[in-house]
Amino acid sequence: GERISKYGCQPDLISTLLPQMGLSARKYIFGKNLLDQGQKGFAFYDYENGFGFLTPKSEQIYDFTGKRYVANHSNDKKNDGITWKALIQYLYKDFMSR
Repeated sequence: GERISKYGCQPDLISTLLPQMGLSARKYIFGKNLLDQGQKGFAFYDYENGFGFLTPKSEQIYDFTGKRYVANHSNDKKNDGITWKALIQYLYKDFMSR
């Protein structure tokens, strides 16, 4: 009966559900527990020709084919684009290390 209004994506499901069952989600480094009060929440998704990154303060959708933002709305001009770039770099580094 509780509604969680945080942005999340698929990797967050296991990191949210396992602790509810008393199990550790520590090894699932790309997910976040959406029930954690300290977690601000964000969602990243990709599709064939682009990606999207959503937070409570921004919506950024980039299209690789058109080489442009389809949507780029932000109430946080100081950090505009920094978070998704850091996430992509982290994911790439992890992928290349395997």
